[in-house]
Amino acid sequence: MTALRLSSFLVLALLLAGLTGCESPHYTYHYVPGRTAIIRGGYAFAPPGAPERVERAIEAGNRIVGLPYRWGGGHGCSVDTGYDCSGSASFVLREAGLLDGCMVSKDFRGYGKSGEGDWIDVYAKNGHVFLAVAGVRFDTGWTDGNQGPQWTTVDRPANGCVVRHPGGGCKGFANIQHRTPNIEHSMGQARGGTLAFRSGFIGRWMLLRPMFGLSPP
Repeated sequence: MTALRLSSFLVLALLLAGLTGCESPHYTYHYVPGRTAIIRGGYAFAPPGAPERVERAIEAGNRIVGLPYRWGGGHGCSVDTGYDCSGSASFVLREAGLLDGCMVSKDFRGYGKSGEGDWIDVYAKNGHVFLAVAGVRFDTGWTDGNQGPQWTTVDRPANGCVVRHPGGGCKGFANIQHRTPNIEHSMGQARGGTLAFRSGFIGRWMLLRPMFGLSPP
């Protein structure tokens, strides 16, 4: 292989890596036994053996499921009558012991640590934030029903979002006790009622190879 051709391959590899890094994340539902929550009647239930904070996050979400969307709602220290996206995300994380106080959507871009976690993911951008807890989405939009905090397995794009997860040693919740989830307890807490899509390598190759006069792999 000539030096020119080798350098072309190196440049191509860098460009491919750059395109991958620029892709926007998506939430995509995948059921994994023992790792994914289930939704019944609008309420979520953690899989057996899930970390306690995951159960607490799900129970907190169940408490506000079905409440209406209200801009600025949920930014106090008690249960509100309506929630916006950041208010509902703050409530769930705070009740799970993973957040102090409240945050607005843009501030969640710096929450915890970068990337996907083992159990809880935060998708955030300036203007919107939503959660994925044990594989199911907790969001105030892009659902089958009305606006407001809801659990859903409906896939959604997350253009412009960054993905974060609880930091401070919370990834995987290795030091947190586990307990068996109690569906009746979770219902009692209720109020009345990741993946990034990756373009194929071949597709990127076909896009860039004319620049270097390269043959398909």
